[in-house]
Amino acid sequence: MSALSMTANDLKKRINALKEKKTEKQSTESFSSVGFRASVDMIAGVLMGIFLGYLAERYFLPPPWGMLSGFIVGSAAGFMNVYRLTKRYAASEAPQMKNAKAKQEMDE
Repeated sequence: MSALSMTANDLKKRINALKEKKTEKQSTESFSSVGFRASVDMIAGVLMGIFLGYLAERYFLPPPWGMLSGFIVGSAAGFMNVYRLTKRYAASEAPQMKNAKAKQEMDE
């Protein structure tokens, strides 16, 4: 029975170690990944707006106004997504930058 409980304890330790690694890995995003995500968010917002504008133009609005309004709304949605992304990234990087700065000051 003790061998079984020892195995369960080892399993719990391994699970906790993997969870810690996972949180460390998630918190460190590179600038290129954030930039790529920002560009995809922007392009997706604009394309979705144009598509919905096209549908609105086809069924409800006269020709130039549907796609034009869809482009404007899609661009605004894309900018908002990029703003939220950069705000979240800056908030997650602030503690790391503070720790790095404190460590650098201690080394000096």
